[in-house]
Amino acid sequence: AFLWLDHDEAFAPNLQEYRALYAFYLSHPRAPESLRDAFANARATAKDEGACDRFRAGERAAAEAWRLEKIQRFAAIDPEYPASFARGVSEFQRGQYATSAEAFRVFLREHPRGSLRLRAEFHLRAAIRADRDDL
Repeated sequence: AFLWLDHDEAFAPNLQEYRALYAFYLSHPRAPESLRDAFANARATAKDEGACDRFRAGERAAAEAWRLEKIQRFAAIDPEYPASFARGVSEFQRGQYATSAEAFRVFLREHPRGSLRLRAEFHLRAAIRADRDDL
């Protein structure tokens, strides 16, 4: 954007560069800046630890929503990326256990064999159990 080279094909990142960039994004989720400021201000004025915990949980949920958006973008770039697995993990982190379980079910239907199958099965069980306990 700074040098107006956004649309010049010669300067477009290749798949390996995108993978490196999104590896960084996905391992460092963050809430949007406007929300980070709001959460920081809210924590500074919180009256008790319960309020601080609620603000931290809200900030984590906002960071996971940001990560979900990055997962969607990266899945459009890299067809080999296990997006449904990543969505399942992120939704679990957000406390959206039913949505997490569905993402793992999708992953297992799409990848009945492979290196992540067993992990997906365990994550699916954990999401189902957490959803049941959450009721």
